[in-house]
Amino acid sequence: MMIVKSSDGNLSLHDMSSDAQGAASSDNQQNLFTPNVIGTHANGVLRAQFIRKRNTGDKNDKSFVGKCWKMMFPVSGGQLDENGNIIARSNTFLVSDKEVCIKSCREERKEEGSKEACQSSFRHPADCTGDDCEYVASWTYDKSANDVRFEISSKNIGRWTGIGFSK
Repeated sequence: MMIVKSSDGNLSLHDMSSDAQGAASSDNQQNLFTPNVIGTHANGVLRAQFIRKRNTGDKNDKSFVGKCWKMMFPVSGGQLDENGNIIARSNTFLVSDKEVCIKSCREERKEEGSKEACQSSFRHPADCTGDDCEYVASWTYDKSANDVRFEISSKNIGRWTGIGFSK
């Protein structure tokens, strides 16, 4: 899971894993970075951007090379406990119906013979636009750098949001 926390006006990035019960813990190896400011948390909206390698080499991270994953979207986000730890509930995440492959759209069209644009974003509610969206996640694969850039916007969610991956 890739998590953004907001505490006392400061945003922080966290590369995390969860166990079968959904309890999140920080990975020893942090593989998220941002070339500039992480984002903002103002007027009830948490916005963040960060980058992760397509394959980090970390056994706790899902590789996006040659594998597709169901994506987990914490549309409700959640609170932090008094120690700054994530309080996650099973109803926090929406899971994509289909597996998502993070690769260039050109590769995806070539493999599937499709002329449609590949999936590179998620919105909740599904038909929302602009400020009506409670949660928006988008991702872009940079083939030359082998990086994936994520952008997330969550409305009225509490103190954390992010994006996760699962089989």
